[in-house]
Amino acid sequence: MCSFLFVGRHAELTRLLNELVPIEEIAYGTRSIPVMVGPSGIGKTSLARKLQEEIVRRKIVPLYLGVIKPPSTSKDLIDIFQKSVPNTLGRALRELIVSIIKGIFDKALGPNWDKRAPLLSTIFRKVSSSDPLDFISDVIINIASNVKEKGYRGVILIIDEAQNLIKGLNIDNLWSFIKLLAELQENPPEDSYVQTLLVTSDYMFQQKMLQNAPSLDYIDTFYLGEMTRRDASALYNKLCLRASKSQDTILDVVGGHPELIREICRRTSRYICRNVKKIEQFILVELEEIKEKDKKLYEKTISVLEAIARKGYVGISEIVGVKNVIDSLVEKNILQYACREYVGIIKWNKECTSNETIYDACGGGGFCGGLDIVAPSNRAALIGLYEAIVPENRKKYLSILNNELKSIVLGYTSICQQ
Repeated sequence: MCSFLFVGRHAELTRLLNELVPIEEIAYGTRSIPVMVGPSGIGKTSLARKLQEEIVRRKIVPLYLGVIKPPSTSKDLIDIFQKSVPNTLGRALRELIVSIIKGIFDKALGPNWDKRAPLLSTIFRKVSSSDPLDFISDVIINIASNVKEKGYRGVILIIDEAQNLIKGLNIDNLWSFIKLLAELQENPPEDSYVQTLLVTSDYMFQQKMLQNAPSLDYIDTFYLGEMTRRDASALYNKLCLRASKSQDTILDVVGGHPELIREICRRTSRYICRNVKKIEQFILVELEEIKEKDKKLYEKTISVLEAIARKGYVGISEIVGVKNVIDSLVEKNILQYACREYVGIIKWNKECTSNETIYDACGGGGFCGGLDIVAPSNRAALIGLYEAIVPENRKKYLSILNNELKSIVLGYTSICQQ
């Protein structure tokens, strides 16, 4: 039973399960490492946790490492692994996994090292020839071997905010990290099964993974976009205890973004007005600073942002010359790098029907090869961008928007002028 709220996302969950969990007869993995990426608040962690629960039913041990911040001490690392085992597997297996990690430290540092909680940088000067990658390898190999003896087929390692683990372990060579995971997947210990899923909201990390891999078959991008309207409506009905005559208008404005829906239900629909205003003001301040420093860059930036406000996205090739500005807005969760097939902001993502398969472009996320557009992070960001960029003659500007974007802007106006 799900211990947290999870609504919809059936197609996305099925796609990940089919990729990560092998058919019974297959006893080997591939080098491909899935990387789930998407804007903040889109539901990556909820999907990863639900995935963990589903994997247990397939006699594979899913270790969910929730790395909220980079670990700095041995206690931080132990805590991350201790919390990685789902409760459904029982206390004994959790204690076994923790004892494996502790045993690796015990061997190198002697008794009572855990009471001193030494810094990881100190430990890795003494463990595994100063290489944290060897530590990761030792942990995975030992865990995979031991769970095999307990009747499980292998291990799936889910690292949420993987960039924080890499930073905490001070891994400088990203290719070495990729190579280690790929080799463990292709050549698992004791005829076991090992697979990894990396989760991140850091688009630069996803790009660095692709750039550092020697060939593209090492990394497979899973982009998580907005929920379909059916899923968004189900989540709204689950969270909003009060009935609302304006539900359709509210959903038109907030779209299928779980965190925006949650905030609307927790507060009022006018929360979106305050959120949009913050985004608008931030963009205006950024543009004013650029204008003072470089007028040519300012004009190019205005051109690109206006295209995003008018169309809902631009292709990656269109941000040449303003990428640093775009990246700064991506860091603030105003813009995102996205997969055109599943972004779901300009118009709702396509509902999956019984006739469609997980390979069809339906639902709110899937494997898409790469991130090919720059788009607002959500519909509030789209409206904030529109408010900051559009010319004063709004009526004329509205006339050239497509119907989907026009309904978003007009819906926002009706909510915030009540």
